Amino acid sequence: MNAPVRIALLAALPLALLGAAAAAKPFSHKLHVEEQEIGCKSCHDTTKPEGLPTLKTKGCGKCHEDGPPPYQGPTARKLGVKFPHAAHAAKMECAECHRDVLADAHADTAPLTEPKRCFACHEEKKVPLAGTSCARCHGEDKKRDKPADHDGAWRERHGDASRWRVFGDHGKACNDCHKPATCTSCHMTQEPRSHNGLWRVRTHGLSAGWDRDRCMTCHESGTCIRCHQDTKPVNHTAGWQSRHGLVAGARSNETCNTCHQPGWCAACHAGR
Repeated sequence: MNAPVRIALLAALPLALLGAAAAAKPFSHKLHVEEQEIGCKSCHDTTKPEGLPTLKTKGCGKCHEDGPPPYQGPTARKLGVKFPHAAHAAKMECAECHRDVLADAHADTAPLTEPKRCFACHEEKKVPLAGTSCARCHGEDKKRDKPADHDGAWRERHGDASRWRVFGDHGKACNDCHKPATCTSCHMTQEPRSHNGLWRVRTHGLSAGWDRDRCMTCHESGTCIRCHQDTKPVNHTAGWQSRHGLVAGARSNETCNTCHQPGWCAACHAGR
């Protein structure tokens, strides 16, 4: 082969490779499974005891005499898990976990199945899935990995975050790593930053009126009653008896009803 021909072939090679890459199309599971009615196990070996199933590429020749056309399979996020796939495949249909893949609706870089689907299925089928067994799927104890947002300011903002993260996604919920008793044991000795001297004297009652559910994260409703039986509010000073009616009329009765029953007013004012 002379030099000019060799140079021409080498120059054409990148174009040929680019053409082959451009010709590769996304693999359609919907076309094969739904329209052609080809079973998943015709292409995937689901008997592998551990890890993901292997692909039976030789079986493509049964339909594609010249070999399968260039295709690009679904791109999934690599989790490095040792998932017991064979045990699941023996008892379940593939569509129960991979309906998005089978409908060609799988988002690139997303897991082949969402973890929340695993939890929902285990709950439905009454199969225990311990929240502490991270290593069974991840190959390591993920609780040893400190989340990225647990930085220096996390201590100040963790209380607000815990109110919505409890029901967050897998791996992000507080109760994935922490038990409810963790909050109690810590806050028995460590008060929230808002609970300073002014909080005790002036502002805790207002905050309780705005968001009582937040107070009940740590306190029972009886806590207020037990404390205020011995400690009167700061405005209940000398002269309160003569002006309490004006205050009760200017405020919502719910403020007074925090401590007083509605019938107390009538019982006290009877005969006056």
